[in-house]
Amino acid sequence: MKIILPRKNDIRLVRLASRSYYQSLLESGVLIFEYTKSMLHSKVTIVDGYVFIGSSNIDSRSFRLNFELGCLVKSEIAIKGLTQIFAEDLLNSVNIKKADIQNISKWTQIKDSFAHLLSPLI
Repeated sequence: MKIILPRKNDIRLVRLASRSYYQSLLESGVLIFEYTKSMLHSKVTIVDGYVFIGSSNIDSRSFRLNFELGCLVKSEIAIKGLTQIFAEDLLNSVNIKKADIQNISKWTQIKDSFAHLLSPLI
């Protein structure tokens, strides 16, 4: 599984909270990339011939509190086009490795851990 996340984020706390999950994702075999060209705000998931696209993050806050919507599409054309866009976005992304996470400062680790505690609220 590959994930592209923004390197630049409009809300700093969200960036810290997101990064707090990197270690467990990497240990689970997920390949993490950070998009560097500009801010990335798309929400697209491609799995087993289906595309989920919309304004919502895929979490209970988006669905239950913010009433955001998404659309589940089964379309070869959509999958082909979005897969191509994903591949192009990967070219403008940096692959995050375990060593990158292990080499962050203790102060950054503390900030990430604090943000992790707040992640259900943001």
